[in-house]
Amino acid sequence: MKSIVNALKTSLDSPRARFQAAAVALGVFALLVLVPVYTTPGNDIAFQLSITPWEVLVLMALLSALNGLLFTMYRRAKLAEKKRPSTKEATTLLGIAGASVLSTLACAACYSSVLAVFGVGGTAFIVTNRWWFSAAAIGLTLFAMHATAKKVNGTCGDACGVVEKKP
Repeated sequence: MKSIVNALKTSLDSPRARFQAAAVALGVFALLVLVPVYTTPGNDIAFQLSITPWEVLVLMALLSALNGLLFTMYRRAKLAEKKRPSTKEATTLLGIAGASVLSTLACAACYSSVLAVFGVGGTAFIVTNRWWFSAAAIGLTLFAMHATAKKVNGTCGDACGVVEKKP
């Protein structure tokens, strides 16, 4: 946890980086709210927020903040390496975003796109077990933050291709 805090301090060292983290967090939160709004006919933002339980709103805010911080740390690590993201890294970030969307399913009817992909049985399973999906999404995000923190801090050595910092 200490390495994540140190990497966050390094990653959020400028006002621009803090703005980027906040913008990504707000964007992810907006995505989590707008997906059911646009996929459900007759739905609007105010109605969607009124029917979403407060626990799910807190979960959405937590996942949004974690994704914003992860993006900022990841961007800092890539700038330090002066490399483009690999397909594996991009897929991991998309997977984390997808897990965030699945973990915030408050009602099956609100996510007709999920219903179309997973069917009635799959969507019922996801809604019934959304707290487990939430725990998995948070755990996956924290693991990604830990791995990215090692790159930002320069402490992962040959495993990630970064030369370790000298004390």
